[in-house]
Amino acid sequence: MLEINGVELEFDLLDADMAESYENAYRKMQKDVANISKNLSLAENIRKQCKLIFNFFDEVFGEGTSKNIFGNKTNLRECIKAVEAIIDHVNKDTEEANKIINKYSPNRATRRANK
Repeated sequence: MLEINGVELEFDLLDADMAESYENAYRKMQKDVANISKNLSLAENIRKQCKLIFNFFDEVFGEGTSKNIFGNKTNLRECIKAVEAIIDHVNKDTEEANKIINKYSPNRATRRANK
């Protein structure tokens, strides 16, 4: 479970469907952010970046999630904090997955057998 701005989100990166949804949405968001025009005003840039983050949350967690998390605000600081919370959670889940994989990897079993 993950909480962002008081909204609880079910997020388990060790679930294959959730991992796939996250990976696809995150890659799309990164690509789209990189393609934002450099000729925008500050306000336009903020709106564009926040819109991409809103889309990310809606793609991963379902339509309307971004509205629940951010309300009517289009604040880049809040959007970035929310993405950072997701990334922190992803890093923890990835670390957990690596421990599980390493625990049961064939190399470990071979090393144990050779002791």
